[in-house]
Amino acid sequence: MDFEKLHERLANIEQVARITPYEVTGGRGAGMRACDVVNGGGLTFTVREDMCLDIARLSYKGVNLSYLTGAGLLAPQFLNVPDSDEVNLFKTWPGGMVYTLGLQNVGVPCEDEGIRHPFHGNIAHTAAESLCRSFERAGPAAAAGGAGQPCLRVAGEMHETYLYAESLTLRREITTPVGGKSVSIRDEVRNEGFGSAGIMFGYHINFGYPLLDAGTAFVIPSTGATPRDAYSESRLSDWPAMGAPDAAAQVQSMYHNARSAEDGRTAFAVVNDALGLGLAVRYNKRRLCNLLQLKLEAPGNYLAFIEPLNCLVEGRADERRRGTLQTLEPGARMEFGITLEVLEGAEEIEAFRAEACALG
Repeated sequence: MDFEKLHERLANIEQVARITPYEVTGGRGAGMRACDVVNGGGLTFTVREDMCLDIARLSYKGVNLSYLTGAGLLAPQFLNVPDSDEVNLFKTWPGGMVYTLGLQNVGVPCEDEGIRHPFHGNIAHTAAESLCRSFERAGPAAAAGGAGQPCLRVAGEMHETYLYAESLTLRREITTPVGGKSVSIRDEVRNEGFGSAGIMFGYHINFGYPLLDAGTAFVIPSTGATPRDAYSESRLSDWPAMGAPDAAAQVQSMYHNARSAEDGRTAFAVVNDALGLGLAVRYNKRRLCNLLQLKLEAPGNYLAFIEPLNCLVEGRADERRRGTLQTLEPGARMEFGITLEVLEGAEEIEAFRAEACALG
């Protein structure tokens, strides 16, 4: 719906779409700063203003799409910060729909050129500054919904700096069209320092029940899957679908080589045909060249992660050894982004499957 139609029917946009900021006051969430976004089209999501503007919860018409760990959404003072021990981090890791990886390490902790880099980097635990929440009469052309469509917008920036070392800024903009079924994240990483900086970046996208259930399909335009360990190799044929909870299940983890259009556009989706519901993720493979899928079918730990990345998840030192560490010169920038798009009903789901088959 364009702005004029909304303007004719509403005295206040918050009647149908709104951004509600708040601070939690009780329990281990006390002090957590976030905002809830309701877009008037069925999408509701929570943005963590104290954690990189990551999207914590996402639901559509009351149906949850995201994954939360048993720890839940904790205030920063209760989180175990990333360090050399990933088990320590996982004790309080919240999960969430989108968790940002980087900016200088993704995956295993390691030491590179004398600097210790924590598991999955530091940026996800960085609070947003220069925060802006707004209703835009005409959203940007690159945003979900396209130019001219009213949208809700949350934007801010996060800084990652080290004394005598890198100075990096992540500028993030989240937009969702009023009355639409999608949300877009647009990111810009800028090198504010005076020397080149290695950049590792990705989106840890986490799917949960009831979207994720026995029979849920992973629609990935894959030309081949490469398992990361022996167990994943033994179960490689299982990657296209989720099984029922199984006490003997272990983590399955594999890289995919995703097909893309000539300009790099590609997408994957998690689809529950029984619900007639799916969530597609669109991104550009030229900027996020790798795709990792991880799933676990254990009771109480029933989850699936899919991660578009500009690197692998074997750590910065390994990335440098392989000669694939992407670098950013002083004053230069890299742009990344994803769009999460709800697929509703058999027609939209089958149209996406046909689109994925046609890629490449």
